[in-house]
Amino acid sequence: MDLHGSLLDSLPDAVLVIEDGLVTWANGRAGELVGTSAESLVGCPLTDLMEPTEIDRIFSLEQNRREGWDVPRVLRVRLHHGREGAPLFADVAIARQEGRLLLAVREATESRAAEELMSQLGNLSVDAGAILDLEGLLDASSPIFAALGWVVALIEVRGEVARLTRRAGVLSDNPVAEYTRALLGLDRPLADYPVVAAVVKRGQPLFLDDLPTLQAGPVASAVVLSERMRQSRGLTRSAWLPVPDALGEVMVLAVAGSRLTHYDFVATQLFAAQLASARRLTRLRAELVHRERLAAADELAAMERIARNSLAVRDRLNTPLQTLEVGLELVRRQATDEQIRARITKLAAALEGLKSLSRQLASAEQGPGAQLGAPSRS
Repeated sequence: MDLHGSLLDSLPDAVLVIEDGLVTWANGRAGELVGTSAESLVGCPLTDLMEPTEIDRIFSLEQNRREGWDVPRVLRVRLHHGREGAPLFADVAIARQEGRLLLAVREATESRAAEELMSQLGNLSVDAGAILDLEGLLDASSPIFAALGWVVALIEVRGEVARLTRRAGVLSDNPVAEYTRALLGLDRPLADYPVVAAVVKRGQPLFLDDLPTLQAGPVASAVVLSERMRQSRGLTRSAWLPVPDALGEVMVLAVAGSRLTHYDFVATQLFAAQLASARRLTRLRAELVHRERLAAADELAAMERIARNSLAVRDRLNTPLQTLEVGLELVRRQATDEQIRARITKLAAALEGLKSLSRQLASAEQGPGAQLGAPSRS
């Protein structure tokens, strides 16, 4: 394996050759991965590197592949220890050649950390027990970003004007954090934020793996930001993500961190999508409240029209009814014929019904409470 060994030794992934359950060859990266030398790995049982159950999974996967099963080529396993003695997760690709098993091992710490970050950010509303709006999401996520040492800012863009509206994560004792604090709430020309302008123009997220001034294109003019990042000693990576809404207004989420990875870039994109959904939810709530107010106003206007109509009918009835009542009483007193007196009594009963209707109309004008609580007058 002299020629092949030199080629394998130059790979960035750890490579192990396994025969009869023993490591017969390892490249330098494999030694670095587990905190020892490649030479010391030769001859050691595979069980020294991982649990027997993990080894069974590897051999089972290889057996299934040889039998023609459609199985994944990469398996995530847990190694006994890493460089610092802590358990280490790694992605393992498997190949077989002439009875030997070839394992290509890539450390999965970064991807696993990003997966954990996705889970934490995705469960913010669940943990809060409520659907969070944009402000609530930023408040709830701030401790998570602070624990990672990340500086987070939200910039609102309207036309050619940009304003840094919110901060999260590390808020002080950092040159970049102090820079965002100085810009908070200020309207600035969009040209003063060249990276933000590039994201708005492209409509796509942007990942910078080094200082903006070391990049190609317009973002290289972000001199002040680059200097603050340089002063922070290591906080040189950043992610810039659009947060649109239905009205076309754009916000840009900016995240800067010393160990920000491409896996984290995916996690921050998902968080930006959460913020966009929260913005749309806020607008929908506002629209619903507006519609409910309009509906309540229309209902109130309709009730007022009914009350005015009832009042008009009552007023038109009251005076004729009073005149009729007086007239019937005079006729009743002068009548001597019993049949006439009986008819007058019937007319008086009908008149009393009309008077009751008039009183109901008056009560309707004053509202349901008055109709139920006021004593009736006969």
